[in-house]
Amino acid sequence: MTVLGLKLTKDTATPEKLNLTKTEISEGLVDLPSLVDKFSQEHIFTSSSTVEVKDYTNGICISLEAIGGQVFHPNILFLPFKPNQLKEKELERIFITAKRSQTGVILFDKDETVGLGSHEDIHVWISDKTLKENLYERHKTFDLAMILSYRLYNNWHGQINIWMCTQEKDKHKARYYIEKLLYESRFPQDTQIHISTNSFLKTLEHAPNGDIHIIPIRQIPNIKHLKQISNRPSKSFVFVSDSNQEDVLA
Repeated sequence: MTVLGLKLTKDTATPEKLNLTKTEISEGLVDLPSLVDKFSQEHIFTSSSTVEVKDYTNGICISLEAIGGQVFHPNILFLPFKPNQLKEKELERIFITAKRSQTGVILFDKDETVGLGSHEDIHVWISDKTLKENLYERHKTFDLAMILSYRLYNNWHGQINIWMCTQEKDKHKARYYIEKLLYESRFPQDTQIHISTNSFLKTLEHAPNGDIHIIPIRQIPNIKHLKQISNRPSKSFVFVSDSNQEDVLA
């Protein structure tokens, strides 16, 4: 794992809820070595570096391009903020740079009230557009999202729920596709399947609030659509784009 510290040369705020200033970030960077040591104590190989940049987005993109040249470069960029906390063009630039660097993106949109609930229920939303594709295609949009759900399942000892919204005529096809996906990827037998004939946003609105909703997205997503989803109250979301290096069937 690579931990990157961004040292801002201008007194601009970061998109995280804390809105740390340049001075506060500089003070926090002093603790970076001790953070790395904690991971090392858990036998997680971790390296760190500090990048001096003018603004947050520029820092993220420069860092992605720099570490992309490593032989074993990190394949996931974790961003702990809501889609509307960055300008649309800036967030789009991050996704474009991540795709070019073969890096997946996890955008963690944590609800202030619900948080992660009781750390039990994990909801994964798969688009019915996948029904037109071969399950064994190398590049699917939900590989990293499914892998993430399985890791949370192991950590939380919780319940995985797979959702798909489709037309009435495709209900059986959708269930068969997900059942085959779960079998081939060796997912827990108690994984629940939910097929809805309502629209995605309407189904999402009436779905259980907790504890986390994982939304697979394209490598260059529709930012306006992400913001529309994010506006749903009392739900915490994780928007996940693949790096194309993952395969849930492997």
